[in-house]
Amino acid sequence: MNKAKGTAFLNSVVMLAFHDYLNKQSEHAPGWLLIDTPLHGFDEGIRPLEDSSMKVGLFSYLAKQAVSQQIIIIENTNHMAGIPLDDNINIVEFSKDKHNGRYGYLDGVYDVSDES
Repeated sequence: MNKAKGTAFLNSVVMLAFHDYLNKQSEHAPGWLLIDTPLHGFDEGIRPLEDSSMKVGLFSYLAKQAVSQQIIIIENTNHMAGIPLDDNINIVEFSKDKHNGRYGYLDGVYDVSDES
């Protein structure tokens, strides 16, 4: 694993550990987590998707954590091929198209250069 991929994985692990700590120890636990996952660097051509895959393991862990809270994952859907998704998972695709999918993060806010 190269340095950038290792750092992305380490950042995800630290964020999950800190979130878990807050949920267990803080009276002000947020009850939700927003994470930008580094799936592009996981299992890069080394393993097929299977139960021992890092990608599948990460999403399985996040699905278990989401039982009592909301977890928002930001990821490119092309990196998620083969990952089993639970029925409780909502996928929102940002299309930058006013008529198909969701344009962007803020509802009703558009890039003025896209005006026609």
